[in-house]
Amino acid sequence: MARTVPLTLRFFARFLNIGNMGETIKKSIAKIQDRERKGINDFGKALNDKVKISLNGKDAQEKELRSSHGVKIPDDSIIPDDKITKYLLIYKERDDKSKYLAQGGFTIDNPEQLKRAIYELIKTNLAIQDRTNDYGAFYKVTGELIGVNGINLPVTTIWLQRRIDGQFQFITLKPTKENKYRD
Repeated sequence: MARTVPLTLRFFARFLNIGNMGETIKKSIAKIQDRERKGINDFGKALNDKVKISLNGKDAQEKELRSSHGVKIPDDSIIPDDKITKYLLIYKERDDKSKYLAQGGFTIDNPEQLKRAIYELIKTNLAIQDRTNDYGAFYKVTGELIGVNGINLPVTTIWLQRRIDGQFQFITLKPTKENKYRD
């Protein structure tokens, strides 16, 4: 069983480490850890389980903070040209997105417009961390693509923050389930 400390105490210990106050918080955390080692876990259970995080590293803490607050995908994120011109705007028998995107005026003749609309989407909407794997952390950004013809398309974009270099890269987009195809 992983040892846990309430998020609020870890927050204060990390960000308010000022004089005696910081020392008091550190002592409180040490007491909680000691109680948990001895199997006395009533103090931690008294707090909401949703605000407890694992002491095994920052990943769990960061995921909890990001999932509840969202993060901004940076403006310098990568959108590969091939993802636009050889995947999203080309008709596919299975999981085709080109018909949906064409409703907003996005076609193979104007791939830069789609790229620009995706960048606009991430400027105005926060990303929520979805999952992680060996490649990095995946994020979802949901919002509307502003169509070149005035029709806005509700979508969810998927982004990967690469573990190797921390860079965000566009993976794909999906029409939102509520309104997959407009009639």
